[in-house]
Amino acid sequence: MFVADDNVVLFFSFVGYASQVIPVGHRTQIPVLLKIDDKSLEEVVVVGYGTAKKKDLTGAVSSVNIEDTRLQPNTNAAQILRGTTAGVQVTDNGRPGQAGNIRIRGINSISASTAPLIVLDGIIYAGGSLADINPNDIESIDILKDASSTAIYGSLATNGVIEITTKKGKSGKPKFSLNSYMGASDYAYLPNYRNAEQYLAARKDAERAEGGAVPFSVIELANIAAGKTINPFDEIKQAAPMYNYELSVSGKTDRVNYFFSGAYTGSKSPVKGDNFTRLSSRLNLGVQATDWLKIGINSGFSSRDNSGIRASLLNTSYLSPYASLFLEDGVSPNPLPQSWGLVSNPILGTLLDNNKAVTNILFSNAYADVSIWKGLSYKLNAGYTRTDSKSFFYSPSYAPLNRPGSGSKRQGENQNLTLENIVKYQQKIAKNHSLDLTLLYGVYQLTSQSSFLSSQNIFNDALGYNALEIGEGYVIDASAAQNRQISSMARLGYNIASKYFFTLSMRRDGYSAFGAGKKYGVFPAAAFSWNISDEDFFKNN
Repeated sequence: MFVADDNVVLFFSFVGYASQVIPVGHRTQIPVLLKIDDKSLEEVVVVGYGTAKKKDLTGAVSSVNIEDTRLQPNTNAAQILRGTTAGVQVTDNGRPGQAGNIRIRGINSISASTAPLIVLDGIIYAGGSLADINPNDIESIDILKDASSTAIYGSLATNGVIEITTKKGKSGKPKFSLNSYMGASDYAYLPNYRNAEQYLAARKDAERAEGGAVPFSVIELANIAAGKTINPFDEIKQAAPMYNYELSVSGKTDRVNYFFSGAYTGSKSPVKGDNFTRLSSRLNLGVQATDWLKIGINSGFSSRDNSGIRASLLNTSYLSPYASLFLEDGVSPNPLPQSWGLVSNPILGTLLDNNKAVTNILFSNAYADVSIWKGLSYKLNAGYTRTDSKSFFYSPSYAPLNRPGSGSKRQGENQNLTLENIVKYQQKIAKNHSLDLTLLYGVYQLTSQSSFLSSQNIFNDALGYNALEIGEGYVIDASAAQNRQISSMARLGYNIASKYFFTLSMRRDGYSAFGAGKKYGVFPAAAFSWNISDEDFFKNN
């Protein structure tokens, strides 16, 4: 390979080793020796109900380098995970504000959910989504992958665990931060569809192959005669800005640690009707009430708006360059832009229908941490998460389709309660021996309810989905559920000379929805790790 610029450099990196940047110059061979990054091994990661140094881990735990993503225009936490962690696959559907699908170490079930468990600030984020979390509020993300590291969460951790820790105050005096960005997006890729001339040539080829005429539609013939053509993907395109405005204040004194933020985020995709906005806020407060008692609260609120109806990409790909998406008035969408066939107008619903989709979520975790004795502590976690979702839809009457109005309203409410009692004991019991014991007893409750109403043949569109009672053919549905879970967990870690590490853990979950005699499941795990790099024979070689 020929390099014309003498200022070119090569960047070498590998997991667990310090990166190097080496100038190329006029050299044809570049020897590279990467050194072990001792600093990274000393980093502290979240392992579930506690923390540990990387070098002391016995399970498969990966940390995401948050700082490398700070300048990226990420609208939710899921986007941070893209391409940053081995064994974590993020499938993004390209929709603005959507969390996509996350898989840790592949698919673990054929029919059940493959979504990982989310733990936010040390407590299970029941009912929440990564799309609700402002990426700029995140301090660290750690991912638990294997059975040893996830067993402490029992049945909930079948698909792995994502541990998210949000920011706390660091400076001694108040620190105000203003973060804002604006940008735009466009199609990343479009298939190379035929233009108008190529389309006509292809039709002539089809006629020769068929041995007869392949008729055009009435609309196509009229547009061919008038020389009117369209580029289908330009017809469904909209301006696609993205923006974020955020203000935060944080600080720390001898007794109080606080972080508060508020943000407004918006994004549109290049496809008409595909929109997203989110209003979010966060308050993290910790108080060292006495020398032996620390209390605090970690809370957040998010209002996510995905209203609108996205234009159909599939129908767009079927359109002829001589189709007409609008009627003669140039305003009313044409239901059949090619006169016949099964191809409907890709922007018909986008322009006519009204779809409101809003999700509000409140997350709160209050805690009290008590130091009882040397190495012995007790922590109480009390969590509450409430999710309210609204999905309102109305399709107005439209003469070209000879249809009356119709609409629906769906509302849902989920409430998750969490109460956890955690006892920890950490002690050095000999010169080179130490243990770390964690015990937990938790109670979890989910209460949900939803209602749905729809009607047809609505003769007056003035009030839209707020006047469903004047329609006909009602469909009414309502549901409610309550489930409870109790869990107990024990984890014992034993360290010998910071070289040999043993971890034993077991969790027992009981769930109210399970059948009689099968209410409980037990999830044991054992792990061992050996820091061979600390052995004398390894150092000498």
